[in-house]
Amino acid sequence: MAKTVIVSKAKKTFFQGGEETYVLRGVDFSADSGELVMIVGPSGSGKTTLLSVIAGTLRCDSGSINIFGETLSNLPEDKVTAFRCSSVGFIFQQFHLIPTLTCAENVSIPLLLNGWKRKPALEQAKAMLAEVGLAEKINFPPKKLSGGQQQRVAIARALVHNPKLIICDEPTSALDADTGSKIMEMIRAHAKASDRTVIVVTHDSRIFRFADRMVEMSDGQISQMVSHV
Repeated sequence: MAKTVIVSKAKKTFFQGGEETYVLRGVDFSADSGELVMIVGPSGSGKTTLLSVIAGTLRCDSGSINIFGETLSNLPEDKVTAFRCSSVGFIFQQFHLIPTLTCAENVSIPLLLNGWKRKPALEQAKAMLAEVGLAEKINFPPKKLSGGQQQRVAIARALVHNPKLIICDEPTSALDADTGSKIMEMIRAHAKASDRTVIVVTHDSRIFRFADRMVEMSDGQISQMVSHV
């Protein structure tokens, strides 16, 4: 399989209270097309920061991030933003739904950012909501949904524009075991059918079985333990 994500010697430091915190310490990481990789490790080990530099929402201080042949550090910010809009789907731990919009309107946002007209974008969003089991909630605002339902809306939004790279930060954190399994089955099927790449950060041992490969992070580095599932 082709390498679609190549991280080479990525370093990232944050400054807080006058002190340097080394979050990524020369990380090397890669993922293939059609692969679902899970990144595990203790809180503070750099997992979410690694996701952020892969997705282009955060610049690394040094090293390189190559996604589908594009070296993100070589691109100006507007090009990185355009790349994210077209090629990356995000599933956030905190959902980040817009409270004044309906579920369908929230899910349609990636399509609108990619130039779709409002009506077909909403129709596509409704179809995606039906796929995650929320057909009856399309006109509800997020505040009318449970935490698990909001998570499914966020997942629908991440998948609606058929991105080549799906970035997931604790995608099943608000879901019960049965719903979490169904969502992971859908995400995995989406990756396999379309040769998409899925990278998941999780503490949820219930979903480890869905990984093609698991990578452990510790203290800002990929540890020696890399196992195939």
